[in-house]
Order: sequence, then C-alpha cells, then structure tokens
Amino acid sequence: HVAVDACDDEGRTAVYGACWRGWTEALHVLLVEGRPDYNRANRQGDTPMSVAQWHHYPRCIERLQVRGAEAASLLVVG
Repeated sequence: HVAVDACDDEGRTAVYGACWRGWTEALHVLLVEGRPDYNRANRQGDTPMSVAQWHHYPRCIERLQVRGAEAASLLVVG
C-alpha cells in the first residue's frame, strides 16, 4: 500500500499533485485505491479542489465532487 496522504515540505499530497497537473486517471486511482483525505490543504491553504478549479480541470473537479470533496472558495483579486 502507498501512503497517499504523505506530503512534501509544502504539504502537497499525491492527490494535490494530480489535481495541479490535471492528471485525471492518476487522481481516479488515488481516490479509489488509496482513500485519501481529499480535502487536505497544503501549507498555503490550497486544497486539491482549489487547484483543480484554479487550473480549470473540470474532470478532476468532477471526480473530487463525486467523492464528496468540499467546494473551494476562490478569492478573485482585482
């Protein structure tokens, strides 16, 4: 088994990384096989959902929503 909630020095997990890059299939495997904490925020307070929304990855957003991930509130500056 892989520790899918393990994180780097910035608090980024594998789920966060998959959402950052738009890797939908990797995200699917992590969500189904790993049962991670998909609402876990990194040190800056960003969650997998917030980065998927920021980068406009609708398939990642959908997969997170199906699992019950909390919607991110994005701050728009300007």
